[in-house]
Amino acid sequence: MSEPKIPGACTCCDKPLFEVKTIDPDTKRARQITVPTEDACRLLFVLKSGSQMDLTFCAACADSLAPAQYPFLWSRVMRSWIAEAGVDHPTVKEQSKNSILGIVRRQKWTEVWGYERQPG
Repeated sequence: MSEPKIPGACTCCDKPLFEVKTIDPDTKRARQITVPTEDACRLLFVLKSGSQMDLTFCAACADSLAPAQYPFLWSRVMRSWIAEAGVDHPTVKEQSKNSILGIVRRQKWTEVWGYERQPG
């Protein structure tokens, strides 16, 4: 199984996509993120269960994303949930049989936030 996702980073390549406000001193990972970069994209996926889930990608990874990568993405999501909640958590157990079927929508995170970065 792959490494857990990094909060505020691309789900594929781990490129930071949000400004980090605070870092967890123990894990050295982002604890609180703020403003998205221009490169940050939010993709909405439909899952095998019929539910939907958002994941963050850089524009390059979002542009090149293919269905063959969906098992890797789901593995990262599951690894993240296990790292946060533990393997015995009811949600982790429930989602273990789920998977990604396809992309429903793509948006820039700056549009989602209603925020456009100002030059300079």
